[in-house]
Amino acid sequence: TNCIKDILFKGASFKYPFKAVYIKTNSGDEGDGIIQNITYEDMTIQEPVLWPIYIGPQQQKEPNGIGDGIWPNTQPLITISDIHLRNITSKGGFIPHAGVLRCNASNPCTNIVVEDVIIESRYSTSLNYICESMQGTISKSSDPLPDEGSDGLCAFKQL
Repeated sequence: TNCIKDILFKGASFKYPFKAVYIKTNSGDEGDGIIQNITYEDMTIQEPVLWPIYIGPQQQKEPNGIGDGIWPNTQPLITISDIHLRNITSKGGFIPHAGVLRCNASNPCTNIVVEDVIIESRYSTSLNYICESMQGTISKSSDPLPDEGSDGLCAFKQL
């Protein structure tokens, strides 16, 4: 099992990032992995080009044409849990969504904690998350709870 565990990103400032909070899974059909206990804290994001928050499958198309592209299938072989987003502010984004939260229905992401996260785009201060197979809590944040998602399996509890 490959794993990424117990990581803290704290006090970072971004200007024009493609994605600032970024957790990605690679495609594939063998092996497994764990992404666990990752914290993003005390961050400011100015004018993100894409989503300020992205948890999901890697978006990539190589110059030779291989790769999954912009909206790939989610990865069931990677377990993502205990992700903490605290005290994050993003302003002036170009895309009218707070972020992307996408996991696989057979292996949903669990214990995703969104606390004091303020996301404002150039177009709105009330933004939705794109969500699939994600479970967690949200508190003191400007954005609404993620809806049930396209797969009906997003479950965020308001604290």
